[in-house]
Amino acid sequence: MAEFLEKAEDLLRRGVIKDNEIKESFQDVFSARTELNAIYTKSYLDIDNIESLFGAIEMAQVIGKFGERTMEEIIKLRESIITLIVHTLERSISFPVRNGQVFPTEHHNAFVKMLQETENREEGEGNEFTIITFNYDLTMDVALSLNQMKFDYCLEEGKETNKVKYLKLHGSINWGLCRQCNKIIPLSISEVNFNTYPGHTKNANYNFSSWLKERKHCEAGYYEHPVLVPPTWNKTAHNNQINNVWRKVAKELSQAENIFIIGYSFPTSDLFFRYLYALGSVSSMRIRRFWVFNPDPTGEVKNNFTSLIGRGIENKYQFYNESFETSIQQIGKALRRY
Repeated sequence: MAEFLEKAEDLLRRGVIKDNEIKESFQDVFSARTELNAIYTKSYLDIDNIESLFGAIEMAQVIGKFGERTMEEIIKLRESIITLIVHTLERSISFPVRNGQVFPTEHHNAFVKMLQETENREEGEGNEFTIITFNYDLTMDVALSLNQMKFDYCLEEGKETNKVKYLKLHGSINWGLCRQCNKIIPLSISEVNFNTYPGHTKNANYNFSSWLKERKHCEAGYYEHPVLVPPTWNKTAHNNQINNVWRKVAKELSQAENIFIIGYSFPTSDLFFRYLYALGSVSSMRIRRFWVFNPDPTGEVKNNFTSLIGRGIENKYQFYNESFETSIQQIGKALRRY
């Protein structure tokens, strides 16, 4: 998150962003960040962090104040930062191509195959999985889909499914909002045309948001921007279907026997996650493991999670100063033993 805006600036500087409207959105966000420099005389805000900047812009829309900008300009700025997030992700994430065939990214592919192995064990019943993420991107979605592992975003309230529950709490770059019925309608990864590429092609990028714009629902098109929710306290102000996802997360946490957290630093400012976990985990279910995987050179992340853990599961909690790549093998071993 701390380097996201730098990546966006690099894409703009290198000429990777060619569309003039998208360029204007990028420049609008960078101008807003410059305007926020004025706050340092009275307060501190990490305006180099995309989550902090997105949250500030969201708050600006609530209170109708962002420097000298009008309300109309603030609304446009919120659209601009969504455009920047979407196109930075789409231009930065590439999928490997081998012999003309598109594959998932390496570590996400390994993660899904690990789930499949532990789900389809020959002896006894397999494991059930729920994947919860704060990410907007589609690397996991593509890995699940290309490995024929069916999943459900659980946007519909009360709808039960035997698919893998894949819960994206902050929305996704393939979620469109219908102009007529105001429902979130995801672009299914299975609808994406992963065409065969020439033999010399090594990597492929996909403009999922462009395909989203071409679809219709209720004979109406979608709003221009995908459904992305900023990481702020104001989450309940968004589409009710997002609330359905959060309710599902709370239910899944209450039924979980093993909780593995990968790559989430749990900043002290994220009170929403603290409340979500505290309320969602209230149940009679016994937790066997609460493992956290995160590179943590300063020890800050470990301290953040240690403050979250209740006394009843202190002996189940383990912190691993490791990356996503190395977590896969550890989790796989634990689930196979289980």
